[in-house]
Amino acid sequence: MHNETGNLMAGGGTIFALALWGAISLWGTGPGIAKRTIEFSGWQQQCEKAVIKQAQRSHQSTAAPVPELNCSELYGALGKFGEAICKAGGHQALELALAKKRAVYEAAERKRQALIDEAASNAGTRCQCAISTTLEKNRISFGLYAGTFRIIEPVSVTNFRAELGTALGSPICSQKGRG
Repeated sequence: MHNETGNLMAGGGTIFALALWGAISLWGTGPGIAKRTIEFSGWQQQCEKAVIKQAQRSHQSTAAPVPELNCSELYGALGKFGEAICKAGGHQALELALAKKRAVYEAAERKRQALIDEAASNAGTRCQCAISTTLEKNRISFGLYAGTFRIIEPVSVTNFRAELGTALGSPICSQKGRG
């Protein structure tokens, strides 16, 4: 009864060493390899550029700029009648209307640019969220990869870019950096 582990193929010391190696791989070398792999791939920089590009596409200007017109250009085709309109103060009404339209256009452009600037300032946060989420979700896969000296390569390790993209589009990372 004293030698119950005698039937095992490995002794208690071997089991302890394997458990220790698994723990080191799971919490140490696995995440370390994952971080280095992501750094060497340049994914964070590519991600930030893609987030900014997406913001620019989704906030494209839909309004056309207000043209610069004067009274004679607008009413010139009407001949003497157009000249009479301009002399009677038509140019003031035109300038007032164009000024209002320009103000609306410029306000919309400022708002559009502010949205793009906000997305650009939050791009790093969103991409870092995707990295952290992917590392945590795939901790066991990267631990297995590291613990077997990269002999066993789980699918999530092979396709880590897809995993990162999925994490970036997840609700938790999509909302990062927003007030």
